[in-house]
Amino acid sequence: MVLALLIGVRIQDLGRIDLRAPWAFIAAALAEGGLAYATYQGLLSPSLSGPLAKTLVVGFVGYGIYANRGLKSLWLVLTGLGLNLAVMAANGGHMPVSATALQAAGIGHWVPLLETTRDGVHTLLTPTTPLGFLGDTIPLSFMRKVISPGDVFILLGIIGVVVEGGLRAKKTRLQA
Repeated sequence: MVLALLIGVRIQDLGRIDLRAPWAFIAAALAEGGLAYATYQGLLSPSLSGPLAKTLVVGFVGYGIYANRGLKSLWLVLTGLGLNLAVMAANGGHMPVSATALQAAGIGHWVPLLETTRDGVHTLLTPTTPLGFLGDTIPLSFMRKVISPGDVFILLGIIGVVVEGGLRAKKTRLQA
């Protein structure tokens, strides 16, 4: 939002961004988070919840991208999703997470959970993890979070959608 405001987009322009099917993106986040929580609580097995979460996320986000295909920035989201899917497909539907990155982010207490494989979405990264460099290896200590290169593309795409959508709304406002 700050970037959009810096280039002359007004707050009211941001409120007029034409994002179709926003529910799809919300549903994707809720599905992944809900299934991860259910697995952590022992309600679902990781072998079921991991692939199910990814299928739902891809379905919902894919629909959201399709519904908003006119926003060019969503291609960055699609690229990030593709990178995340590649590493998860290579690892049985689970996102590998670096123990070193977890420690650097100040959340090393998650390592034992990942060692027990009770997490339906993530798995601990090892030296033999296929495509491990695409896993959650980037520590964000200020957020106490670890992200993947695919997540970076997704975040850049979201920023792009806000800026691009805001600029479109500004153009419409100025033409009116």
